[in-house]
Amino acid sequence: MLNRGKAILNLKNVSVTFGSDAEQAIAVDNVSLSLRGGSILGVLGESGSGKSQLFKSICRMSSGRISGAVEFDGQSLLDLGEHALNDVRGRKIAYIFQDPMTALNPYLRIRTQLVEVAIRHLDSTRAEAVERALNLLKRVHIPDPERCIASYPHELSGGMRQRVVIAMALMADPKVLIADEPTTALDATVQIQILKLLKELSDDMGIAVVLISHDIGVVASICDEVLVMYAGRVAERADIRQLLSAPRHPYTVRLIESTPDITHPKSELLSGIPGRLPGTDAPRTQCMFSERCTHKQDLCVNQAPSVTECGSGEVACHFPLEAA
Repeated sequence: MLNRGKAILNLKNVSVTFGSDAEQAIAVDNVSLSLRGGSILGVLGESGSGKSQLFKSICRMSSGRISGAVEFDGQSLLDLGEHALNDVRGRKIAYIFQDPMTALNPYLRIRTQLVEVAIRHLDSTRAEAVERALNLLKRVHIPDPERCIASYPHELSGGMRQRVVIAMALMADPKVLIADEPTTALDATVQIQILKLLKELSDDMGIAVVLISHDIGVVASICDEVLVMYAGRVAERADIRQLLSAPRHPYTVRLIESTPDITHPKSELLSGIPGRLPGTDAPRTQCMFSERCTHKQDLCVNQAPSVTECGSGEVACHFPLEAA
């Protein structure tokens, strides 16, 4: 069992760039965060805001150049060689990718794909690995694990495949589980089941979960804390209740307003955010949201804001909104 509340993953001033120094594209810009054991951190933002790139890069699954400091369980991940890093990836930090169909090998049965994780990371015998796989398939609420483990991925539904991917991530008993848009390809009923499962795993097993999403409703349903990203930068970080009741960054407000609400009249148009995300080659000398912000002032287009404490969280805005 993990020590709940203890910081297990710390990022400080992490940046991810692509291209040459002369033509540099910045995907992640100076992000810092801390993840505690047994907590669920939601990472929220539009597509292209740098959410997935940040966490793929700290696991060194990206071709981008990463700088800054990444400390996992007291160990610097950026200083590890490939062999040592492979003992962390999958073993201590597990990743759930967005589309379970592409995350699974279509030519191999589920048994083979689950068993190889335990054999590689836990030095299990094949019999031990099969037993562990069956137990974990039950743990993620697959009703007939014996049939499932003998199946190929295409023989399972989308929800079943996602449960298999979660079971695979748990095979080596990780401390951190990174779920990258784990419910996007699922219908609403299955989506709720998967989110409940992630919450259950965090509560019962003490696993720290990172839930990457562009859907504020998904994040609000299970997360303890939320990091809002925009154009590769931190826009706001807050407890989920504070974020929903008193958002301080104009971008967070617009994200909340863009979320469909079934209580609104059908005739009422859904609020959107005009404009588009700046490119990765855009100059970083101003607030990246200023071109789309209705609250901008001269300072916003002349100077980039720093991340400062605001209430019990943090915000990167020269003129943060007042708490409700």
